[in-house]
Amino acid sequence: MKLKLGWLPAKLNDLIERGEESLPERRIFARAVVGSVYFKGENEAMADLTVRLATEYGMVVLKRDNKDIQFLVNYFETANWPLNLICFFEALMQQTSGRARGAVSQGPATLTHDDNRGFQLESAESELAPRLARVAMPGQMVLTSKVWHALADALEGWTSASVLHELAGFSAPVPTLHLHSRLAHARKCAACSSSLEVKQTAEGYIFVACSQGHEQIPELPIKLKRAA
Repeated sequence: MKLKLGWLPAKLNDLIERGEESLPERRIFARAVVGSVYFKGENEAMADLTVRLATEYGMVVLKRDNKDIQFLVNYFETANWPLNLICFFEALMQQTSGRARGAVSQGPATLTHDDNRGFQLESAESELAPRLARVAMPGQMVLTSKVWHALADALEGWTSASVLHELAGFSAPVPTLHLHSRLAHARKCAACSSSLEVKQTAEGYIFVACSQGHEQIPELPIKLKRAA
């Protein structure tokens, strides 16, 4: 599928327009973070929303139809992709009332680009993430253990469940964490009714608070554990 400029983050578009960046014909990522969002039943409006939010949070959309959207989370390898990923996830779940299902995997990948085909990602992760998105429940994001290890120490207040998925083509079950959205149905602060958003402390901890600074603590907090 041919790449559209609307599938690129604004920062990358600006660099290309100023002649400071060009799309690489071939680029190798040692730790590509690949995400996928799935909607049960075709939904063009939600697919459009997913593309817009992904690019707003610095991601490059690789594939899009009305059910499945795939994206590269860390095209800019120096960006704060863990925060961008959680902000994207919660914004998407909030604006779709928890109907989206997501998954993210991480591993080596080769990104190629040409004017006819657009971006193509050569990686096992480009196959794994869409498959895991389809086993997620609405309002969940499935994380492979590599992604979880990058996020676990920073997340405060999210709940999750460890799940082993047996997938055809894999010699052993794939260890994952199913991360539950906190904003899919909670739109306002319980204390002041202000809107909620994802924030990050100077030390790197990611949490949910309202615009007035009230941190939101889940009613039944579950300590997050690393995947095996």
